[in-house]
Amino acid sequence: MERNIAKSDVTSPGLGRNQLTRVISAVILVVTVYCSWLSIGTNDFNRHMLAQLLGADAENSHYDYSLKWDVFYAFNFPDGNLFIKFNGLDPEKHKNFILSQYIRASYNLYPRKVYVTTLPVELTDSASILQNNAISSESWLTANGVDSIVTFSLTSNGDQAYTITRTKQPSQ
Repeated sequence: MERNIAKSDVTSPGLGRNQLTRVISAVILVVTVYCSWLSIGTNDFNRHMLAQLLGADAENSHYDYSLKWDVFYAFNFPDGNLFIKFNGLDPEKHKNFILSQYIRASYNLYPRKVYVTTLPVELTDSASILQNNAISSESWLTANGVDSIVTFSLTSNGDQAYTITRTKQPSQ
């Protein structure tokens, strides 16, 4: 026995097409606003653009500090790998600076490499970086394609300073 089922007999337990479109649009809007909000307060790549668009005060914003170092690494190290040396910095007092320099350099120079040690050790914090922060030999630098060394240190009055040493001149 064959039974015909009319269209009106079939009901959908889910959302209708218009309702589904509205829900998806609302989710996309909420996710976009949330991600934009996160980008202003964190270290996302577009945080400085969003902050400027929304009228953030550049003088008092954290993004200005990170942007300064992004430009420093992009401009001063156009070729080769980089070794970062820290002289006279305290692992507790300067831990944020040490970690941020390693992270900012790695982010800006990728896919090139940034080294803070020549030893095969696990680096977990500023203390482990400082404990192993030595260049074993010039041949190690050459073998690992290190073209530049940036050394961060403290001046006599306690200000942070840096020097850049080229192991190979950057290509034009």
